[in-house]
Amino acid sequence: ILALQLGQIKPYEGQCIPDNFIQQVTNIFESARNVITNANNINANTFVDINKYDILKGMMKDKFSLVSANDPYTDSTPAINLSTTFTVWLQHKY
Repeated sequence: ILALQLGQIKPYEGQCIPDNFIQQVTNIFESARNVITNANNINANTFVDINKYDILKGMMKDKFSLVSANDPYTDSTPAINLSTTFTVWLQHKY
């Protein structure tokens, strides 16, 4: 389900503001919420936030594909390994 919908979104190359791109991907996650919840209940959290981060990071292309290990723009420089910290980093960087 996710692969088909995500395949319709062009990889991020700066074609829009980061918030719009993140919202497109987030909308797909939300549209599959019931399927994701059921899969997580059956298979002990097989699709969690780190998986969303991996998808978002994988959709970055060209100069945007270089995702830092930590967010230097946020106090305490948290690791960028969840979709929430990735979103904050992307908003600050671009």
